[in-house]
Amino acid sequence: MKRREIVLAAVCVSMTGLCILLGVMLAASYRAIETLEQAAGRDADLLRQLEAAASVYRIGEPTPDGEEGRLDREYRAAMAEWSGNTLEGVAINLSFGDQWKEEMDAYYRLLNDALHEDRRQWLASSQEAWEVRANIDEELAWQVADQDHHGGTIMKLIESQIYLDRYRTRAKQLMELYGNFTSGI
Repeated sequence: MKRREIVLAAVCVSMTGLCILLGVMLAASYRAIETLEQAAGRDADLLRQLEAAASVYRIGEPTPDGEEGRLDREYRAAMAEWSGNTLEGVAINLSFGDQWKEEMDAYYRLLNDALHEDRRQWLASSQEAWEVRANIDEELAWQVADQDHHGGTIMKLIESQIYLDRYRTRAKQLMELYGNFTSGI
């Protein structure tokens, strides 16, 4: 009988230890769930902040009904009113090119802020590679236009159009990346 009591006591101690262990694990699980819920709340808050910040910059994006963005509409309107004077056309292109550059920079910052630190290097590398490629493409476009038009004042207009297209294209790429990222695609 003594041996049976010892075995029963050992089983009770083991069961008690197991219950304590399970209790500790359950408490840790609840703390982990609570921590995850808090983190999810912070992430949701961060996403809302990023979306609010993005709404400031979305002047180049198409509207929800598919119409072109404000910058494109304003550019088309400015070009429709253009008198044909080369310097005026250059000024219009440079002005909108500068606005598209600001839009590109804004979306770059939004993406950079939204990405985890270990992913930001890819965005920086992409931007650097784009810069190199854009310079090459811009020079090629200029050379082709120069040969086609044999120089002259029209080249300033063409050069300003190349500048505008450069930043408009990259801004649209970054907008799409940011849109895909924030929509979960």
